[in-house]
Amino acid sequence: MEPETLHIAKDLICAVLARAPRMHIILYHSKSYDSVYIKFDVGVANSCRVADHDSKKSHLSYRFNILLNTSRITRDDSGRYPKFFYPVSEIDSLADVIVANARQKLDTWGEERYKDFMEDNMNKLPDADWQKVTLKSNEGDALVMEKWNYQL
Repeated sequence: MEPETLHIAKDLICAVLARAPRMHIILYHSKSYDSVYIKFDVGVANSCRVADHDSKKSHLSYRFNILLNTSRITRDDSGRYPKFFYPVSEIDSLADVIVANARQKLDTWGEERYKDFMEDNMNKLPDADWQKVTLKSNEGDALVMEKWNYQL
């Protein structure tokens, strides 16, 4: 049976792809913590952590978070960049924010520079055996790179 965090992460991915079918997505599932990490446009459009617990690694910081144990959207401004925490019930509003964030960066930097940032991030990925998974969205099929048992 699929872990709840992974199921929620796939729901978020499908919601994002319904709004931005060309988004490049990388998904890591850490079975040791039962957390899922999603990079949107290879991290250029920020990342999201899906978990049923607070982060066990204080040095890791994700702009967007879905926590199974929260019931409202909250914001944390204690770090260099703000972090947002969403309940599972707000997946659609989070998908809207992620897509708007990506479009804002694309408008600011331009398509060529945005793609250069994506390529740089792809080159920084750890060597691993990536699975290529096809998820269905309203706009058609989208390729999602997925890595299981990734140890952070």
